[in-house]
Amino acid sequence: MPDGSGYGECDCSSRPREANGGSSGEMGPTAYIGRACTETAQCGPGLTCFTSDSNDFLGGGPALGYCSTPCTADSLCTSIDPQSACVATTQTGNGLCLRTCLSLSPRSVAENKCLGRRELGCQSEAYRGITPFSGARQPGWCFPQCGSDEDCPGRFCDLARGICTDTAPTGLPIGARCEQNGDCVGKTCIGFGPDERFCSAPCVFGGQVGCGFGVGASTRGAACISPRVLGTLVGAEGSGDMGFCGELCATAAECEQSATRGWICDVSDNAQESFNRPGVCDAPEPGDAGADAGDGGDAAVDASGVSDGG
Repeated sequence: MPDGSGYGECDCSSRPREANGGSSGEMGPTAYIGRACTETAQCGPGLTCFTSDSNDFLGGGPALGYCSTPCTADSLCTSIDPQSACVATTQTGNGLCLRTCLSLSPRSVAENKCLGRRELGCQSEAYRGITPFSGARQPGWCFPQCGSDEDCPGRFCDLARGICTDTAPTGLPIGARCEQNGDCVGKTCIGFGPDERFCSAPCVFGGQVGCGFGVGASTRGAACISPRVLGTLVGAEGSGDMGFCGELCATAAECEQSATRGWICDVSDNAQESFNRPGVCDAPEPGDAGADAGDGGDAAVDASGVSDGG
């Protein structure tokens, strides 16, 4: 605190220091569910490290690892880490302990939402279809969400499931015309307007990586352009929550649907500042001939106009 009476919450997501000049075995890590890891010794009592090269976490491996343990009830998780819950992963009720979070942008860095990890996304009750979006902060869980193959050394990032796998996902690329979710590599088909659809994928909103492009990408072709949960009158979710990917561009020729449906490159200062690319691919407004321009419709479409393909 500013007056020296206390301290904010520590960020213990990285590997903890050892005591007494580095002597091992004298001070173990605090047991934080959701911490990044490469081995179980980094996770603390009662937890196991599910590594990115494993297949035991929702059918694959979480990028950069995830400290957790199998569970059948919340009490097992909270006895290890109070900021956690048991999330069922099978119909039998068996599950995994996941870190809990609150939707909407954090009110301070001390909140340490999902331990500040860019490869975890807060999936709120609204995102998972449990309750309607209220505009207020809602409970959620920190699920793995890899952003590109860079997060999965030697493996592939399955954007749809957010995990690392041995098999590359298949489907149409981000920005392509789609009719249903299954058409797309990210298993997300976004519809808006009278008859416009494009392939998208889940992503962590507010980050500078994701949608198939990592830190090492020389030119980004897609980015997390909007929160996935949008309310007609009550705003939208925020930083660290789940979003959807859109295609980036410098000219209309880079857009998947430019030749077939006249999509444009909607150039804006916001796109340049947020994604380091001049624009976002978007459908032309009615009557637009489809020439490259900067006055297209809003690619992060209005809440009432966004829907999933079947």
